[in-house]
Amino acid sequence: MGICLALQNNFKGNLKLRRCHMIGKMKKLGCLVLSVFIVMAMSITSFASGSINKMHNVSTEPPEEISTYGLDKPNTKNYIDLNNGKLTFSGNAEVSTLYTNKHFKGKTTIDYSITNYSSSKLTVKFYTSSGWFKSKQITVEGNATLTGTIAGLEADKLYYLTFSAPSNFSGYVE
Repeated sequence: MGICLALQNNFKGNLKLRRCHMIGKMKKLGCLVLSVFIVMAMSITSFASGSINKMHNVSTEPPEEISTYGLDKPNTKNYIDLNNGKLTFSGNAEVSTLYTNKHFKGKTTIDYSITNYSSSKLTVKFYTSSGWFKSKQITVEGNATLTGTIAGLEADKLYYLTFSAPSNFSGYVE
């Protein structure tokens, strides 16, 4: 305000005062726009972190040491031998594809059960550890449970699953 008065006194005219007044309004508008942008950015971050919860053996990343191009072998410590137990999993996400946190191996035929708590269809893909070859894809209807068997696996190969978004599911392979 002091600058505006100085301009009025020095240049003797309302034109300069109006120009200064407009600059003040533009600064306020700029602050308002910046504030709205910051609030929206914070709510997007909050939405993203709140959209994925209640996870069990799933994440938004492929199992350790697997690249999407299948160039690296997975860590051999990061798997479940299905001869010694089953791999259970659950999770939900609004926009992210989820991956099982562990691989499984040990059987040539597996049984699975997946419950979809969402009204949207859930696509589940079975991959080899190389990540390059998709071995099987199934679709679980909304608000339904799908059980089945997959044969033709190699007992010594590592496998993992992906779950399409939106998702809200639980299940196991054994």
